[in-house]
Amino acid sequence: MDENSSGGMKGLEAQWGKLRLSEEEKVIVDVGEEAEEEVWEQGERSVIGKICMERLIGSEIISLTMGKIWRINKPAEFREVGDNKFVVIFRSLTDKLLVMDGRPWLFDTIFCTPRV
Repeated sequence: MDENSSGGMKGLEAQWGKLRLSEEEKVIVDVGEEAEEEVWEQGERSVIGKICMERLIGSEIISLTMGKIWRINKPAEFREVGDNKFVVIFRSLTDKLLVMDGRPWLFDTIFCTPRV
């Protein structure tokens, strides 16, 4: 089987290497100073995330959905800090690292990326 085929880890790595962001996706997301301060308070177990869509998504929905996608040991806490902006607080650094190694993600076919 060809190592660049769609099956297996090598195929996935080859596809990942071809990933390119559109100009819209390259725009830096400003989440505001309040969100950044909250992340500093929670330390290295936290990230800031934004859902890039016009429809507003509540923290409960994003928590349930991403919890299923991430398959982490203990549920993460999602705090809304703006329109579709969330501070995600993981219960352990291990869970955070597991999630960050698997990024980016899709939420309802929408591209979702974190900011550390």
